[in-house]
Amino acid sequence: ARVFVMNLDISPRLPPGALSQPRLNSKNDPEPMSDNIAGSLLNGVLQTSVAAIVVLDCNGRILFANPAAEPMMELIHRLLPQGKDSSSEWMATDLEGRPLTDEYLPFCQVMATGETVLDMELVLTNTFPRTRTSPSDERYLSINSAPIIDEIGQINRVIYSITDISDRIHAERARQDTLHLYRQMFESHHGIKVLIDLADGSIVDASAPAATFYGYALSTLRQMHLLEISTASGEEIIQRTAQIKAQGGTH
Repeated sequence: ARVFVMNLDISPRLPPGALSQPRLNSKNDPEPMSDNIAGSLLNGVLQTSVAAIVVLDCNGRILFANPAAEPMMELIHRLLPQGKDSSSEWMATDLEGRPLTDEYLPFCQVMATGETVLDMELVLTNTFPRTRTSPSDERYLSINSAPIIDEIGQINRVIYSITDISDRIHAERARQDTLHLYRQMFESHHGIKVLIDLADGSIVDASAPAATFYGYALSTLRQMHLLEISTASGEEIIQRTAQIKAQGGTH
């Protein structure tokens, strides 16, 4: 899993004496935002965010959840310290399948270090799936978690922002499976095979028999251009690649 931890320091770096120097408002300066407007803006962001956002107290209890979080509450509870002792059917692990210990949970990391956790990717697996092949039995989540500091510099809240990345993970794995199948078929075929990028005529891949036929090392052939191995003229190649594109890109 990818875990990035960073200190948030947004204090301005001011030159010496800057705080004692009055600053006249420019016509282009934005008007100060009132507390009511700022509160309305924040509420609008929370209500319309596609990410699930929850605010926790220092004991991990949920104080606020936006609308996007409501369908995910069972999953969210499993990502809190008390979640592993609940009756939840979901098991939380990292992407390599290692079960999450308390200290690895984003909430516990924030409380222990006072630092922000960014893009922590986890998987929740339903231990009692409805079907053996249902993709909804595995949910991949990306979590950002940050402390909310009070006026004396102590953590008094923790905020979670959670995005469901299941579709992206499943698409990436399907792509990898397709590439693996292609590679197996390509390498096990005994014919002379050359894969050409129709956009520019570069050789993307070639089979071992093709390298033997053209008299180049396989690694060299994969870096060459179609013009370098074809006896056809450039104009003929352009016409032929256009025909292949029109036929669906295979030949």
